[in-house]
Amino acid sequence: MSATLAPTDSNTLLFPAFLYGDNAACRRRWRAEAKKWRKRFEQRGDLPEPKLIPVQPGTVILTHDGAAEMLMLGDYERRKKSAWHFYHLKLLDAEASPGGSKRAPFYAAYEDFVSRYPWGALLFVIDRPFSITIDLVARRLETVLLFWEQLDTLRYIDLYLKSIDLAALVSFYTHGFILMWTDAPIGRPVRDLVRETVERMRNASEDEIQMRMMRRLHDVVDTDPNLKHREWLKSSGVVEADLANIRETDPRRYEVLRIGGHFDGYLAELEKKYPTTGDRQ
Repeated sequence: MSATLAPTDSNTLLFPAFLYGDNAACRRRWRAEAKKWRKRFEQRGDLPEPKLIPVQPGTVILTHDGAAEMLMLGDYERRKKSAWHFYHLKLLDAEASPGGSKRAPFYAAYEDFVSRYPWGALLFVIDRPFSITIDLVARRLETVLLFWEQLDTLRYIDLYLKSIDLAALVSFYTHGFILMWTDAPIGRPVRDLVRETVERMRNASEDEIQMRMMRRLHDVVDTDPNLKHREWLKSSGVVEADLANIRETDPRRYEVLRIGGHFDGYLAELEKKYPTTGDRQ
């Protein structure tokens, strides 16, 4: 996260203008914006300031393309109405990236630039926000905390077509990490839990990381209704041996698990290795 925030009017929340309008218009605009960003980065190594327009308190933000499609299905008039189609922002970085040897520097510059804004903080919560390193996750959560009060003036519609507040949105995307990195998260405000998560991530030793990861994995084994071989998954050495193999063969995936993400999918995949009757004899 950049130490320098973009200049803002503290009383006005601003989002990129290319995200507002009907769905088709927003799609055209963000693609045009992406081309402009790619050209600017290739020529000058930085990114252009987007045109920003005010977002009024109480405004509904569409954060998932599936929700937008469901809400507008079979309703031509609604399709033509203006709304905040925020989910288009998820695709901007990939479209704007010049690729090749410039790909990594572009993504680094992109995150540093976008994180200066409230809409950037929101983006990194709902779009592949937790990958690679603990430090990156912590920085992204810190960004949300910086802009919490502004973003909390809005309402959000995600995949399940229900209007929710910022706390519910952040909780949906971070609950697994919060459960791993806080000791008693139930019944406490999400904002406080995010702050505690950041603090624990920043200060965790390797021993604490391993302890929290194994504890959280066992909790998921106990509570995931889709798992059928709980005792085997919790038996000594099963998860530990598999994690050691992943750490060796797929370090990026291991890092996601180490932070506290995708445990349900990981355990479902591991359960497929449950030995047959003959193998267990």
